[in-house]
Amino acid sequence: MTGMALQTHASVAKAGINALSGNIAIEMGPLGVTSNVVVPGGIEGTEGMDRLSVADETESSISLIPLGKLGTVKDIADATVYLFSDAGSYVNGDILTVDGGAWRTSGGMLGRAMKYPDFFLSDEDVKAARKGAKAKL
Repeated sequence: MTGMALQTHASVAKAGINALSGNIAIEMGPLGVTSNVVVPGGIEGTEGMDRLSVADETESSISLIPLGKLGTVKDIADATVYLFSDAGSYVNGDILTVDGGAWRTSGGMLGRAMKYPDFFLSDEDVKAARKGAKAKL
């Protein structure tokens, strides 16, 4: 939905999925097929949070999320159940963002640890990279 430092590869892939879903909604809608995308924000206890969050700054990053907390796997499951239920049967071609409103406030987890644009103009290591992720750009 917005750009995020060091996530170009993921952003491009996600944009492709969003475009694919929209086209499937148009092409398969006449056959009764719906196509939607669930976009999760920071979800506690997941691989993404383990790799991208900076432990000593997680609390201050969470404060940027309007609901003031990370999501849970159940939050994503509930959104999926909604789309597959009768309640969501007329939803088609939509992107359902489940992030506590974080995208509206730029509540991304990398923003505080790597100040923009200073980080990109420096030769600093990527301190947020963990668990085998490359530490240099």
